[in-house]
Amino acid sequence: MHNSSRLLAILLLALPLLAASADAPDRPLLMAGKQSLFQRVLATPGAELQAAPGAKAAGTPVTPFTALYVYARKGTGPDEWLQVGTDRHGGVQGWLPARQSLEWNQGLTVAFRDPAGQARSLLFRDAAALRSLAQSHDQQAYDRLYLQAESDTLEPDSPVVAIQPAGHVDINKDFYLVPIRRHEDIYLGSEQARLLQVSSVPLQEAPARTAAEPP
Repeated sequence: MHNSSRLLAILLLALPLLAASADAPDRPLLMAGKQSLFQRVLATPGAELQAAPGAKAAGTPVTPFTALYVYARKGTGPDEWLQVGTDRHGGVQGWLPARQSLEWNQGLTVAFRDPAGQARSLLFRDAAALRSLAQSHDQQAYDRLYLQAESDTLEPDSPVVAIQPAGHVDINKDFYLVPIRRHEDIYLGSEQARLLQVSSVPLQEAPARTAAEPP
């Protein structure tokens, strides 16, 4: 009788764990129209993981630009929450407000070229401004924007939001991440080029900035 009682107690204790395991998804959500590519997001500065969607208490801080797989979605618009994990094998870690993340379905990153002996890359506010400049072949307009960015005299309504740092940063020694969110092929005259929508985190904690950068 004693052994039976103890076995019953063990089974009762195990039931909540089994139920929780059954409720947890075992793989992330698939991208729309895909059979093997999973949804992913990047955590933005200030992102915090919560134990449940809608939680108001202080959560667990997430390092900016941590790549997270999306296992479930609840709510819509500004009230949407994402159940996320750092792997695609069922390692769910918590819930994140969707507004604290960036969709990252490309899974691609880019690094800046060494600026020594060549122009630094300009980052534009949106793809339309960069596309228009590329199609107009207006070298003087580009040179003017470049000089303004280089001298930190960009006008408030400038299509350029930033310029590549002057010094070379070796990604193998000082790792940084510039995720590609979208890309678009265009032509510069007879040469094929690619517009990249990238995101970056500023030195001071603030919302991530998105820009289109020429290759």
